[in-house]
Amino acid sequence: MAAEREQSSAARIHYTIDVFGEAPRLQVLSPKDDLRSGPVPWGAPTHSEMMNAVTPQEYRAPAADFSNLLRWLQNRSKSK
Repeated sequence: MAAEREQSSAARIHYTIDVFGEAPRLQVLSPKDDLRSGPVPWGAPTHSEMMNAVTPQEYRAPAADFSNLLRWLQNRSKSK
């Protein structure tokens, strides 16, 4: 919807146009948003995301499993 008005004097013409419209509905939260345990969109990165960003791939390998080594040493000491 538009409304137009015209005002004129001897040397000056002034037009005013008012345009009315309906703004789109803002949907802040959608049904798929998980407010209890979901990640915050555009929020701070998690610890694991930061570690993946700053740690080179060759150093991201899982740590050695020393429990098998300790178990082997324990069994070896029992057998003697």
